[in-house]
Amino acid sequence: MADQIAAEGTDVLFFSLEQTELEIISKSISRLTAIHDMETAVSSQSIRNGKIPHAVIKAQDNYTDMVGDRISIIQADFHCDVQYMQSYIHTYIRRNHCKPVVMIDYLQIVTMQDDTGKRYQSTKDMIDNVITGLKQISRDEKMTVIIISSVNRSSYTSPIELDSLKESSGIEYSCDCV
Repeated sequence: MADQIAAEGTDVLFFSLEQTELEIISKSISRLTAIHDMETAVSSQSIRNGKIPHAVIKAQDNYTDMVGDRISIIQADFHCDVQYMQSYIHTYIRRNHCKPVVMIDYLQIVTMQDDTGKRYQSTKDMIDNVITGLKQISRDEKMTVIIISSVNRSSYTSPIELDSLKESSGIEYSCDCV
């Protein structure tokens, strides 16, 4: 999604709380090798391990032409919180004079402190507050925020429904689209 949004000319801030920048980019390049020719497609793991045939070089050039510098991957850590994202987004908008689409991978890793500076005890309460904080950023900046969520194990083999999203019962009150 981020690649397609950037290819259409919109800046994207991709907060990756789990994967490295190399993992994300290698997956994009791998996908392009598959789109070009499934017979010569190269996996992202092979790319990260140094397998760089002509198909990968061509896909890398295509990727650069397609998204240019419109994607910024922020390789956050497991302590990334809403306040950090808000600050980063404000700085980006001020420096680049444009409002990007923000993507967050993924919801259950975003942290948030309560008003006293202590971490929330309940995962559900914390996630509800993270969703509220991210919705506030979206409203304040009048911009799109896309949040990736993990699903419950019980939903791995059945159709995804609202209650399939882990610890995110409050999502229906804050999100515009699920």
